Amino acid sequence: MKKELDVLASAIHDAKNQLFFAETAAAEISARENIDLGQIRSAIEQANSRLINALTFYRVMDEGLGVAISIVPVTDVMEDGLALCGEQLRQLGIDVQINSTTDAIWPIDRDLIIDMMNNAMQNAGRHARHSIRISAREEDGWLVMTVEDDGPGVPVGDAWKARAGIGLFVAERVAALHRRHEREGRICLYNGGELGGAVFELWLP
Repeated sequence: MKKELDVLASAIHDAKNQLFFAETAAAEISARENIDLGQIRSAIEQANSRLINALTFYRVMDEGLGVAISIVPVTDVMEDGLALCGEQLRQLGIDVQINSTTDAIWPIDRDLIIDMMNNAMQNAGRHARHSIRISAREEDGWLVMTVEDDGPGVPVGDAWKARAGIGLFVAERVAALHRRHEREGRICLYNGGELGGAVFELWLP
């Protein structure tokens, strides 16, 4: 089974590379012909993000995923995560606000957490009506990073897991890999918040 999974992961990686060439071609055509291909490029970016999730899922299931902890400014993590999908969200007509009550630096795996926040923002963008809010705070020794939207919220019971899909599984595993002071990272997903829709919270020790 390991060999078959390696072949599948290689195929996903190749498909991701092809999407990069497709996005580049779309950008060149848009510039040359002066036409708006924003929706096509947005679809390519979403497909690429899902392939990245699939590759990370493989790494988690293969038990080879580790964390590379470094001290990172929290605000930079939020801004870098937004930079990956900000244009896509603007094309959807969604206003994104960043609100942080902490200027702390925190020991995290920068790349994994940025990917997680980016995925949470993209997921919020698929359900938001007009607004998304990204925030960070410190609470009882935890760093809490939040993505919330003004959409219809997540279904009750276990049905909410279907909305988040494979990205949720990966997020749970990545959060749990962050351990400090006998604490283990976790995620929460619920309805409410200041915007009234779904709320994704990442708690890091």
